[in-house]
Amino acid sequence: MRSDIIKNVSEYYSSKLIEHGATSKGVDWNCEKSHMLRFNQLCKILPQKEVFSILDYGCGFGSLIEFLNYSNFHYNYTGFDISNEMV
Repeated sequence: MRSDIIKNVSEYYSSKLIEHGATSKGVDWNCEKSHMLRFNQLCKILPQKEVFSILDYGCGFGSLIEFLNYSNFHYNYTGFDISNEMV
C-alpha cells in the first residue's frame, strides 16, 4: 500500500480520536447504538462456550474487548490499528 495513503488514513482516524475521545464518534461511527449493533451482528458467528482467538484488524481503541467481556465470551485477542493514537 502506498505510504501516503497509509499516512492520510492514520491522520484521519487519529484526528477523530483526538476530537471525540475513546467513543463511537472517535472511531468515526455514528453513535454507540450502531456501534454495538455492529458488534452484536459480528459476534453471532462466534462460539459461546469455547475459547477462540480473534484478530481485530482496525481495532481502534479496542472497544470490541469490552463488548466481548460484557457478553461473557472466552477469547484470546490481538488488535492492530493504523493509528498509533488508537492503540
